[in-house]
Amino acid sequence: MRGTIWLSVVLALASGCDLLGGDDTAPPPPPPDPALAPPTPAGGGSDSTGSTGDGNSGGAGNTLRIPGLEGLEIPLPIPNPNRPDPSPPARGSLAAAPPGSFDARGFLTRAFIEQEAERVHQALVAALDERERGQVQAIPFEIVQQDEPNAAAGCTRADRRAVMMITTSMLEVIAGISETKAYDEQASTTSYETYVNAVVQEVRAGRAAHGVDPNAHQAPWATDAHKVARQVHLFDQQVAFILGHELAHHYRGHTNCVSGRTDAEVQRDELALILSRTVPPFGQPREVESDMWGLVNVLEAGRTRTGGTWTEEGALLNLDFFRRVADRGGQELVMAFLSTHPPSVVRIPIVRSTAQQWTPGYRPPRMPVPGEGEAGGLRIPEGLPIPEGLPIPRDLPIPLPFPRSN
Repeated sequence: MRGTIWLSVVLALASGCDLLGGDDTAPPPPPPDPALAPPTPAGGGSDSTGSTGDGNSGGAGNTLRIPGLEGLEIPLPIPNPNRPDPSPPARGSLAAAPPGSFDARGFLTRAFIEQEAERVHQALVAALDERERGQVQAIPFEIVQQDEPNAAAGCTRADRRAVMMITTSMLEVIAGISETKAYDEQASTTSYETYVNAVVQEVRAGRAAHGVDPNAHQAPWATDAHKVARQVHLFDQQVAFILGHELAHHYRGHTNCVSGRTDAEVQRDELALILSRTVPPFGQPREVESDMWGLVNVLEAGRTRTGGTWTEEGALLNLDFFRRVADRGGQELVMAFLSTHPPSVVRIPIVRSTAQQWTPGYRPPRMPVPGEGEAGGLRIPEGLPIPEGLPIPRDLPIPLPFPRSN
């Protein structure tokens, strides 16, 4: 299905994942200050976190400060530095790129990347637990013709119907990242860096960010069989993380417009939705939760794929790209993400820690919602504009996934 619903309705996005919301949505908070990078943890390793092993953070002094909410501290997960990121697969180990998936230059075709995004979405939904799958399997998945790289989960304003989308520009950017990284692995070049810089220049000039320079890659590596297989593999993993994140917004109750939920869940999550709209930075723990659950969905869906399993490398690569673009002055491209999400420098260790926790069947800790008054964790500073009359406690725990000690 392609951009019909999203071009004809005004969305009231509950997740805050994009800029397509209607005029009643809260204005976005200021983008995170790059200077507010997470502090170096005391001790420098997972043993210093004080983790109890149950997913709850006991880390002392490892916090993220959110601009606009001074006094609010969210404990950060600390990846085990002795656990390396996934290595590129051995040459010849991946399934061949499907016929017609790439052109004479070795670039993925527009028709293929749209069809592949739909296949990745179907694989993610199929891998969910029965209850979660029942909530999202009927949600329309739209590929929207739009020049802004974006993805979102939300609800239509008129009838609270759940919808989900990714833009063609986002797919083209992901294809560009995949093409350049796969080419660099085979040809020992730096075309990924060149692509990042080219995207920044396009954004600064007011042009839409698209794919790679048609003349960037040379024979014989451009159409090398392992190179094109690898770029499909990287494309799939990046799309899977983005779509897994958006699906999680729906089945974790952040949009609160899917079926199969109890009245108590609907009432509880409506309070959380009001809080995140009234104090927008409070939507960021929901983004953390979607990162964790979305990555677990990717790992579950991809662990048995023949010809190339899915790992966290697609998430790390995508977050690395947007971090580099933002650092080099391409804020306009990533404003939709930076205005509602923690910065990539924070999301990257969350991804790494979740991947280190994961084994088949693992489920991340659930983020707290208003109405749950457990002590500890996230403290709401005095004086914040909490909606009058809402039963929102002043203490909300944020149990981020610290790595296991083994």
